[in-house]
Amino acid sequence: MQKSYLSYTVLRLPVMLEWQRRAGGNDLFAAAGASVELRLKDRSRYKIDGNTRTETNSTNMNPLGFNLEFLAGYGFLMLYGRASLTPLFKKSHAPECYPVALGLGIRI
Repeated sequence: MQKSYLSYTVLRLPVMLEWQRRAGGNDLFAAAGASVELRLKDRSRYKIDGNTRTETNSTNMNPLGFNLEFLAGYGFLMLYGRASLTPLFKKSHAPECYPVALGLGIRI
């Protein structure tokens, strides 16, 4: 079996505008905004028959990214999303791709 991985560390600073309302004892909320992220420590790896190999520690990743973000929720459930406006890799060295994240969360 073969698998390949790309991993990197991100420091992200979001700036969002949030709306809140109390509805029947539960909070209803929504927020939207932008974020800037610093992408660090990128590397690619692959596995062949259980053996992991590090292919490279430099994938020509853009070190700075800009994103649009949203979140919405009711009570203890939350839905969030993020879409990058800048490509993950430098266009002159790699295929053009834009990270997207969607998720479901539980507020405690």
